[in-house]
Amino acid sequence: MTDGITMTNAVIECILSRSAAKYYDPAATLSDDQICELVRIGTTAPTSFHLQNWRFIAVRTLEAKARLRPIAWDQPAITEAAVTFIVCGQLADSSVIPGRLAPLVEAGIMPAKMVPDWEIPARDLYMEYPQRQRDEAVRTGTFGAKEFVDLDNDALEDVGEVDLVLDGIGGDIGKRSADLIRTGGTLVSIVGPAEARPVDGLAVDFVVESDRTQLSEIVQRVRDGRLRTNIGNVSTLDDAVAALNPTKRRKGKTIIRVRP
Repeated sequence: MTDGITMTNAVIECILSRSAAKYYDPAATLSDDQICELVRIGTTAPTSFHLQNWRFIAVRTLEAKARLRPIAWDQPAITEAAVTFIVCGQLADSSVIPGRLAPLVEAGIMPAKMVPDWEIPARDLYMEYPQRQRDEAVRTGTFGAKEFVDLDNDALEDVGEVDLVLDGIGGDIGKRSADLIRTGGTLVSIVGPAEARPVDGLAVDFVVESDRTQLSEIVQRVRDGRLRTNIGNVSTLDDAVAALNPTKRRKGKTIIRVRP
């Protein structure tokens, strides 16, 4: 219920009714068709420029899952689930975009002339930047395999060891999160100094506080012309798609003017 109105949207119902599964029937099996359907559903998650730069490996045999379990923090679900998926993120490569968009063009959803408007910006964004390619691969892989933890019903400790925790809660959750950091990992807190720190990791904390004097100084510098915003382009809402997908690199921020 929201303001006395019953929410009947199917997506909202799905979100509210979801639950996390931690225990599996070791005797259960999945057919090839069922596995392919799960992968198909998983790959409907969004990717940058529709790169679809992920690959799914279905681990099915008991022997293979047993080999995988020790490097997955010995989680029982690795061997108990009917299929354990390894999700791989590939380095972003803009040359695959025409092929990825081909079904949309054939279906009449996207005009063929729009394909370069996707490929060229992607090439400019990733080609000369190996770190961006890697970051996009990691981000895409997590879209396909993201795990959500319901702190009311799930045990935080069941997540296992992780490389990074962004703590926006603090308190007891922050302390318990510190115990999840594996050797060399990092705990980042945005709620103040971490009350507990990883045993063999790094703790970083920062808090942004509004300072009236500093804010007033910024305003005065803008008025005096000593501080300028870096605006590269101002476009109308009608031209927003083209403005946000330029065919050549443009310096400064793009502003979309909603009102005339």
